[in-house]
Amino acid sequence: MIADLDSDGILTMMMHNNPNRGSPLRGKAMFDEVMGHFGDRVQGVQRIWVYGDNLGGFNEAVRGGASLVSAAKGTWTGRQAARYGFTRARIDEAVPRLDGGLPASPCHIPKMRELMDEEIERLARLAVEYHGIGCSITEIADLLIDKHPNLRLAPFRLAQVLRSAFGLSVHDLQYVTAWVQGEISLETLEERLQVTR
Repeated sequence: MIADLDSDGILTMMMHNNPNRGSPLRGKAMFDEVMGHFGDRVQGVQRIWVYGDNLGGFNEAVRGGASLVSAAKGTWTGRQAARYGFTRARIDEAVPRLDGGLPASPCHIPKMRELMDEEIERLARLAVEYHGIGCSITEIADLLIDKHPNLRLAPFRLAQVLRSAFGLSVHDLQYVTAWVQGEISLETLEERLQVTR
């Protein structure tokens, strides 16, 4: 779970849990913990969907005739936010995916060794070194994936490395993980990154 609360009280978060692989974490508990941590300072909940269950449910609802706002409210995040009184929604932007917005085909993802915190910090230091010789964030992501191929299968871990190295926002990390998963192009990623370092 990575969460940011901006100066206007807007909460942006990125969650990753995998109960199918035995994770004891549950999304509702993680959401509740973040809301408990920030408390009354939260004035709104923002999510950027570039992949995953929320986007899949959103797209399915829209294909079924729901409005964009109604589809957003019906997602898991929309329902969790509503439990805390955030019942209105708006869509800031909708960007077509490379695949034309069609649902992804099911695929087998091999079991991989999870990156430990020490490895994330080591890779973050390496990322800072690459940046010191003039590499862009996208070039650094490519170099890290070359050195540690499991990062392509674990985009959330890559996001943790880049956040640790550069303090990227959750918004930017959503686009990085979408790029790693092939959902958006490198050009779109570079346009979307709000932080240039």
